[in-house]
Amino acid sequence: MNTLDGDNFYEYFMKVMDSGVKFYEQKNVLDIKTIDESWVNNILETLPALDNILRNPRRFVEREEVVVPIDLAKNTGAEAVRHLSTHTHLIDRVDAGNFVIPKKIMNIYNEDSFDIYENRFVITLINKIDEFLIRRYDALYDAIGKIFHSTLKVDSEFNDKDNDEKIAYNLTLKIRQGNSYIGDNADAAKVFENIEHIRRMVNGYKQSEFYLAMRKCIPVKSPIKRTNLMIKDHNFKKCYDLWNFLEKYTQAGYTVQTFDKRCEFNEKYVDELNTLALFNYVVMKNSLDDESNKSFDVLSYRRRRTIKPKFISKIIEDYIADCDITEQELKKFLDSTLKKAYQAKHKNNENKIIIALTAALNRGIGEQENAKKEKRVLQALEKIFSKKK
Repeated sequence: MNTLDGDNFYEYFMKVMDSGVKFYEQKNVLDIKTIDESWVNNILETLPALDNILRNPRRFVEREEVVVPIDLAKNTGAEAVRHLSTHTHLIDRVDAGNFVIPKKIMNIYNEDSFDIYENRFVITLINKIDEFLIRRYDALYDAIGKIFHSTLKVDSEFNDKDNDEKIAYNLTLKIRQGNSYIGDNADAAKVFENIEHIRRMVNGYKQSEFYLAMRKCIPVKSPIKRTNLMIKDHNFKKCYDLWNFLEKYTQAGYTVQTFDKRCEFNEKYVDELNTLALFNYVVMKNSLDDESNKSFDVLSYRRRRTIKPKFISKIIEDYIADCDITEQELKKFLDSTLKKAYQAKHKNNENKIIIALTAALNRGIGEQENAKKEKRVLQALEKIFSKKK
């Protein structure tokens, strides 16, 4: 390279670049990912109703009638007497005073229970909200915010006739900036605060006495029965509406808005990009001009053997002349052998090629004349390689 000093070289290089083909492109993309607040607000508005139900759960008296030995009877009454009158086999005896002495008698147990359909619906709804949050929580934290992408592409091709050089310069630069570059994200912070509040409340519900007592109940499934309690009670109605909303909600929980813009290249920007090309050119050129790069030490590179086409043709011609083999058989074993033959990279590899071709021939021709043809091939190839040497 002819060395030009200072501004003269710069102006010369810029002139050479201007004479070539140039392409400049820069595209800026802004992705704004926001949480869909509809599901957040729907759950938040239902939390007070859920809280009221859990604090004052609906109960019913569960009545159980059990026939027990008379010694274990605790709660007896008129119903027990009526039952005994219709089940006389439970009577042991009638004493002298005409008192009836039963062997067994019906005992009545009354117990408060939460196990009604509406309560099972509430427990299932709490689990449904929890699963809804789990599926979206991590994805929301990873995705929400503003992300800025910028991609710069420069393609130039020009000729330096004075130095007999053809130069192609290609540059692709991508930059990705997060929220810290774009600015504050206060709106998202408020929504995440609401989501955290929902998570805390749901976790608290799952530790309540009502939930622990009902956690093993049979969950309800859609469609939900519209019982009188569901229709008339304000709290249950809110829960019913939330259930239907969650059933229909299939989105990811956030939306993405994308804005893109192609940048304009003013004269100053183009000059700076061209100066960058000049800098990269000088760095590479100085490296190539170094004596260590100019000298080509063949021992430091992996050697590749050069095979002349005439030599290959000679092998095939002599092979066909000396062996009575069909064209189809020849193609078959050559196709399976060429790859192995090319792997012989050492100086004295002729014997390896002979062995590889012979092995392929053994697979490609009939077994009856295999030994005879193998001998002919070996003789032909050895003759060829001896002439070559």
